[in-house]
Amino acid sequence: MRKTKIFRLLNTFSKNELKEFGRYINSAYFNRVKKVSGLFRAIKKYYPDFNIDEKTYRKIFSELYPDKKYNPALLRNIFSDLFEHAEKFVSFRALENSPFQSGIFLVNELYSRNLNKMAFHNIRKLINIKQRTQKKGRQDYYDRYQIENLRLFYFRKKYLEHGELDKFISSVNPLDPTTELIRYFLIVLIQNYNLYYTTDKIIFMEQDFSFIKEIIDSTSVNFKNDDPFITAHYYMLSLISRPSVENYRTLRTFFKKNENIFNDTVCRNIYGRFYDFCSYMILKGEGKYNKELFKLYREEIERGLFSKGINPVFFRKVVQQGLLLNELKFTEEFTEEFRQKLKQEERNSNYLYSKALINFYKKDYDRSLSELSSILSGDTYLKYEIRVLYIMIYFETGATEQLYSLTGSFRQLLKKDRSVPEIKKSGYINFISMISEILKDDRKRDDNLLSGYGKNGGNSFGPVFGNWIESKIRELN
Repeated sequence: MRKTKIFRLLNTFSKNELKEFGRYINSAYFNRVKKVSGLFRAIKKYYPDFNIDEKTYRKIFSELYPDKKYNPALLRNIFSDLFEHAEKFVSFRALENSPFQSGIFLVNELYSRNLNKMAFHNIRKLINIKQRTQKKGRQDYYDRYQIENLRLFYFRKKYLEHGELDKFISSVNPLDPTTELIRYFLIVLIQNYNLYYTTDKIIFMEQDFSFIKEIIDSTSVNFKNDDPFITAHYYMLSLISRPSVENYRTLRTFFKKNENIFNDTVCRNIYGRFYDFCSYMILKGEGKYNKELFKLYREEIERGLFSKGINPVFFRKVVQQGLLLNELKFTEEFTEEFRQKLKQEERNSNYLYSKALINFYKKDYDRSLSELSSILSGDTYLKYEIRVLYIMIYFETGATEQLYSLTGSFRQLLKKDRSVPEIKKSGYINFISMISEILKDDRKRDDNLLSGYGKNGGNSFGPVFGNWIESKIRELN
């Protein structure tokens, strides 16, 4: 038998969740098939890796069916039943951990039983839950829509259906649910348009999505001036679609005045737009934005927006930007402190790569090579960045044979790899071409090609790498 879906799901369970799932699966209310609970007891000892071979599968089968000959199909059926229960448990836990959403289900169910007063009492509880949420996120608008819609239903039943129109109007504004729903969908439209626009810049999309912008412009007129959350998203959209210093300053000023009302997700999105703009300006040759970008990185870090973990790409960018600006002390401290914020499966590879980059910066090439050689896995971009760092080390140490071999194989890999956007590929290919050109004899070297490197995106795939190769070009001159 192959490794089943249930193992991948159970692997994500904490020890406490695994214990709770045991209680769930042993409850006659949730599970009435004893073979399913028996299977769970048999496999939980292999948590979290679940390295189970064919011999162990046969042993598990004999424990469940001592009088039957081994039947893989029958065992797969029991595994399938256990997987369905695990999915239901995950759903159950999610609802249990969301008092608001479970309250919405309760109110709707009470309405279906004509227990309207009881339902209205629980609506008040829902309102109290939302009032305790001070910082706004997109979901808050949809939650308020649900509350207002349930309130509207209650007063419609209580007054409107009995002809008491005055009491109905004095108790509820019939437009409130629609208003909250429009706010919610306006934010969704803006966020999705940002995604489409950004994606289209990297991978050309054949669909015409300009109509979305028209809807946003016509709808936001009524909301963007009296709702800071919508205003923030509209300013983000303006900065993405029309990057300018004016739009950057507008969003920056607005964010400083209102940052305390936004939740962490919104704050991270806003910082993301700041980073995009600074990167855009750096690519245009505005080197002063390297300091602005680093300032923003430090600002977001100091705000403590990484309680739930840190993105590995962001982690590496902070390291690279710190080294670019000679902020060695900060970079080393950041690498050590925030390595624990990386997911466990990403931690070792990104930490070792960052240490290798720091030691390259210190000109400790042996240690840098040692750390690179210890990296066992990584995402596509990390693997590419590792190759670039190897090239830089081989260049600095005069390991010409390894350098030629790696640049050749790297070029071939880039040609075959379809998972990387062309704009990213071109940056790496440009880097390899510059290395090859630098290595040529003086008489064969194309100095015009080298002199145009910095003007045509020396930072297109990483500030440290672009800065390093520009320094090599300057040394030739």
